[in-house]
Amino acid sequence: MAAHTFSAKTVTYPPTKIVQICRIVAGRICHCFIGKSIRQLAALNWIDNYFNVLFIGPPGTGKTHLALAIGNEALDFGYKVFFSSMDNLIHILKTQEISRNSAARIKWIKESQLLIIDEVGYLPIGKTEANLFFQLISSLYENTSVVITSNKGFDGWAELLGDSVLATALLDRLTHRCQVLPFSGEGWRVAHREEIFDNNQDSQ
Repeated sequence: MAAHTFSAKTVTYPPTKIVQICRIVAGRICHCFIGKSIRQLAALNWIDNYFNVLFIGPPGTGKTHLALAIGNEALDFGYKVFFSSMDNLIHILKTQEISRNSAARIKWIKESQLLIIDEVGYLPIGKTEANLFFQLISSLYENTSVVITSNKGFDGWAELLGDSVLATALLDRLTHRCQVLPFSGEGWRVAHREEIFDNNQDSQ
């Protein structure tokens, strides 16, 4: 999914309330975070306190839906929000010195109150890209809240970044003030896959 700035005119996902989304994905979020904890997440005051939120779990379990719901809710409350897939964010970081568009997006990110990074860990990144990502997160530390969706637990971040020391330093900044929500279960797409052949039809 391409990088996108949330604004009053352009929204990447219907403005569904966070609590409604949570009802849909409730069976996939660790039971200890349902109820009061979700209401606290929906209140959004954690953005004012520069907390981060990490959604970790298998593909298709509702992480992106919930992250986008948070982005839209934050927009409704007047927060400045930027959404990007990890892949596109890396492209922005790599081209900020040669592209006015990328430079403008970096400026917007650093002025945002909430940055949402989707699909961290799905594609490998090189050492240069990992360093650029680390520098961005360091610059946002205690200045901007970050929401991340990822299919990798913390033990997989060293492999993702190709550097265990860098991974430790990055996670140190991300998790200092942070809520981690683990997702589990079979992915929605797998559970609701459609097939060409009708298996219920009698063979001829």
